[in-house]
Amino acid sequence: MNKSSTPPEGHIGQIIASRKLADAKTPRKRITISLGVPRRISEGRWECPFSIEGLSSGLISERSPGGDSLSALLYAAGDVSRHLKETGATFKWNGDARLGGDSGGIPRFLPIGMDKEFYDRVDAKINREIDRTIGLDLKDRRRKWRAERKPRRTPNPRIGRIVASRELTEEKSPKRRIVAALGMPRQVDFMEWECKIHIAGLEPIVHQAFGVDSMQALLLAVEALRQSLKRSPVRLGVVGRLHLFSGWRHSTSGIRRSRRRV
Repeated sequence: MNKSSTPPEGHIGQIIASRKLADAKTPRKRITISLGVPRRISEGRWECPFSIEGLSSGLISERSPGGDSLSALLYAAGDVSRHLKETGATFKWNGDARLGGDSGGIPRFLPIGMDKEFYDRVDAKINREIDRTIGLDLKDRRRKWRAERKPRRTPNPRIGRIVASRELTEEKSPKRRIVAALGMPRQVDFMEWECKIHIAGLEPIVHQAFGVDSMQALLLAVEALRQSLKRSPVRLGVVGRLHLFSGWRHSTSGIRRSRRRV
């Protein structure tokens, strides 16, 4: 097994997001998670490679299938979380076991294909539980956190390299094409990463999500993309075969809500 902190690119190709964990009971045991760029296999078939180093005696290197690059990326994150949970261990992320938990701080994604009412109920329940557990209003915390942060530069309208995307249609105007895209996470400061999203044909503005590592920035960008689509006044469907299994009647177009770690 390669003993470097990050698996060589030859295993999964270019790494777009990674996370370093430690076993809470054995701090010297270090685990490195890496997600690769989703690859198109054939029409309507994609896969996203990932690797986990240090969790077992050998390097775990697998590929998660999906109907488009975005779903393959989400399934890969879910599969990483599954591998971590199966060990029964608790992990420290950023030095805190509460952040790492049993899934390395990678959220569980909800099943796709349900109706809008299902997702609305789950959203409401998650938000209530977050407020109850934290004991503070999450919006107030975010407002205070943003006020204390240093001002950012005006967002660059360029998203950079696109690592995952989904093509959508407007339900009432099938010829109208909307493309939701995730950019490559990039480090902007010592402990800060950003990941940009862009929705062509619906919102011409580039949005940014920030995290303390590339994995968090990427997953928060997925949530920002979901929220942007949910706020859209138009009903969206997914192009091609994806409508068979991606919850196309839901306004978030098959992008699943994650149970976020705070």
